[in-house]
Amino acid sequence: MYDQGWNGAYPIPAGCSGSCALTRWQSVWNAQFGPALTKFKNFAQSHNKRLSVPEWGVNDAATSGGGDDTYYVQQMLAFIFDPANNVGYHSYFDIQAPDGHHQLSSADNNGGNTFVTGFPNAAAAFKGFYANQDPQPAQLSTTKATVSPATVTRGQSFNVTGTVTSSAARTLVVKYEIRNATGSALATSTSYTNQAFTAGQTRGYTSAFTLPTSLSAGTYRVDTLVYTADWSRTLLYRNDTTFTAN
Repeated sequence: MYDQGWNGAYPIPAGCSGSCALTRWQSVWNAQFGPALTKFKNFAQSHNKRLSVPEWGVNDAATSGGGDDTYYVQQMLAFIFDPANNVGYHSYFDIQAPDGHHQLSSADNNGGNTFVTGFPNAAAAFKGFYANQDPQPAQLSTTKATVSPATVTRGQSFNVTGTVTSSAARTLVVKYEIRNATGSALATSTSYTNQAFTAGQTRGYTSAFTLPTSLSAGTYRVDTLVYTADWSRTLLYRNDTTFTAN
């Protein structure tokens, strides 16, 4: 369900901002997305199933989208997190696709964070919603993961080491993922569940991995992820460590 419309309201014309843009965003939502979501919800409930929204996102003006549409983001998240709608799963399509631009995050294609979104207000609305969802707002930080030895030999063990710091007492899940840096395919991973942190505590993690010889030689990436204890929310995602496997 992407923020596109063909009723004359989109694309937002140049110079149309503030209440002008909001009126157009609301008209498309009320004509298309609100009724559609109600229909999907009722269908799922009639079959005693939870609803899934596997792809959704803002859309650029070049493909009949609403552009930097904060109203769409707010309405989608409000619907998804309303218990009455029984949404079990959703996925924001965070990518610049050939048939439409949607990306809100700063992730680039090289495993870094240099991308600048074309939807800054929608991105802020998305991030702000999740910040307010956290019942224990707290600053989390990690060190950049290190790989030892620096060059990995497939079929042989190597270590990934890093730390996680939480400013508040809470229980977390810490996970390391090893991915192909080019295609981002998951090679292997390990998780530390029920990690209890006291306020201001730093905990260190060293994980042993082995890349099977069936995988190709080349560049791989370590992703560091931190979740709430029940895995329901990703609180931190870091992907700035690359290494070579021969």
